[in-house]
Amino acid sequence: MVNSDNTVTVLEDPLVPPYDGSEDTLVGIVNNSPAPVPAVTVFGPGTNLGGLDSDGLCSFGVTGCPFGPTGYEGPGTSIKASTGVPDIAEIDFSGQGLAPGATAYFSLEGALTSAKITSRPGPMPTGLTLSTSVTDEPISPDPGTHAYVHFILTAINADGSPASNAAVTLSNAKPGDVFHTNASGVLNLLERVTAGDSLTITANVTATNGSTASAQQEVYSSSTYAVCSFKGQPQTDISLLTEMLGGLWGAVADLIHSLIPFIGGYTTTTYGYKITVPGASDIYAQWLTIANAKQTKVNETDYSRKQLLKPDLNSQLARSCGGGPA
Repeated sequence: MVNSDNTVTVLEDPLVPPYDGSEDTLVGIVNNSPAPVPAVTVFGPGTNLGGLDSDGLCSFGVTGCPFGPTGYEGPGTSIKASTGVPDIAEIDFSGQGLAPGATAYFSLEGALTSAKITSRPGPMPTGLTLSTSVTDEPISPDPGTHAYVHFILTAINADGSPASNAAVTLSNAKPGDVFHTNASGVLNLLERVTAGDSLTITANVTATNGSTASAQQEVYSSSTYAVCSFKGQPQTDISLLTEMLGGLWGAVADLIHSLIPFIGGYTTTTYGYKITVPGASDIYAQWLTIANAKQTKVNETDYSRKQLLKPDLNSQLARSCGGGPA
């Protein structure tokens, strides 16, 4: 029933069974709106209503048949359907459309559950609708000292049903890796956040009906907010050794240890990173590199959201730099 505000209400009489004794449905439509209706698009997720085979209403001796090539049409109607999207069909009305107060009827291979007015007869909607988002990993299960977020992709078929078991390839995955959406058309992946890096994922999706689509989502971005360099390398605590040696030998050991960094020609650089995640709290991370002419060693310390309440990291680096970060 097309209502006066151009919405569509679907009514069903539970006392009237499918006309073929199985699943085929006879549909009547009345236009209670003030304007002609050129077409309606009908939906029935999981019903295969557009999978027209050979038992339309004209297979049951309806007077005046056939009204169209499929045998499912009623007078003054035509039906567009595709095997690629079996749970959706478009019903076009001839001439100027279904007039105000007028009625029509047609048949479908399954029961419809919803419908909407199509502004004009035309190609039936096909394809996928994709949406992507990023959500924060709760603090309690945040693994180790690293921060994690969830990349979430949702795929919906043209008929409004979830694109379950759709194949998904991701730009940040290994070649050949294929993921699949769940029964709700959702793919949920845990992504580790890395300091000094950024991540944008491109997802290419192929539904089981062959429809394809792609989407892109920024997962996080990282920026450097402090860099401090020092001659030498961090010294280990040898107080226990000097205490054991005592006296002159302890002093000699302490002196040698203090000279090693300068003899080796090492430079220590500490980097402070601020990592931004859409819709989540910022993450702070610190990298420490120790390098000479022959080698570079890297020590990475990520402050996850468990440890996020170290907002003084910036000021700590500033003090370490002797007054302010470079």
